[in-house]
Amino acid sequence: MATQQPPTSPSLQRQKQTIGVFEVASKTGRHFVRRALANGHRVTLLQLDNAGGWKGSSSASAKKDGASASEFAAHKAFAAIAGLSLDVDVVVVSGAEDHLAASKAVAALVAAIKADEKSQARLKHVFLVSAAGAKFDAGFFARNLFADLAQAEKSLHDLAAEKQIKFTIFRPPTLIDTDKSNDVFVFDEAAQKNLQGLSNQVSFTALADAILEIVETQPRFVNKVAAVNSKTILDKSVSSSSDIRKAVYRATAKASPYILISLAILAVGIVVAKRRS
Repeated sequence: MATQQPPTSPSLQRQKQTIGVFEVASKTGRHFVRRALANGHRVTLLQLDNAGGWKGSSSASAKKDGASASEFAAHKAFAAIAGLSLDVDVVVVSGAEDHLAASKAVAALVAAIKADEKSQARLKHVFLVSAAGAKFDAGFFARNLFADLAQAEKSLHDLAAEKQIKFTIFRPPTLIDTDKSNDVFVFDEAAQKNLQGLSNQVSFTALADAILEIVETQPRFVNKVAAVNSKTILDKSVSSSSDIRKAVYRATAKASPYILISLAILAVGIVVAKRRS
């Protein structure tokens, strides 16, 4: 994996940490946990109940997480706990495959941090996997499709301003379900317009690897948005939900001004018609 960052000093590389995660069932989450354990980290699965908001009204996701957690149960560095423990070094929230769940997880995390001042003695950094559609200048429909992630991003910005908690937000492009090698770049999102030849395709596993590398080599992208991309065109085994959303984002990014103008003209027409009547 390649990044547009200078080499880190040896003291910053491969720090062993206790990493809190909210799910292990998604493609990104499962691979992230596998690699984190293999690299010598401790991983704690934070299992919120319905009141905490993570599982929402769906028991299916809870069963899926439970089944996936069993894969790691025998590992001495893996623990699954009920509730939200802040006795971790960093927290990773993956919203790549479930926007609403990620938003609720961030909300629960922020509330817990604000309620427990002692939590800041250890927890220093929150990593959120968001999406390109959560950008403030995204298209009209994209802003609605990615509203949950946009809210989660705002919550982290507000938290960092109030508390001594750092954050990093990742915005990956279209996610591809494939084992094909993917040379991934992680860079300051503001520089993306200057990069040429990007495929706008990243595999779920490559995304997980990229996130783990940044977690291990802090402090890169502190309180910043990090774009994730590649120059490799992958096979078309695409996650339909993310691909459709990305397609809508790309289409509406240009079309939304015309949509807004049309709605404004319609509104004016309605007002004029009412006055005449």
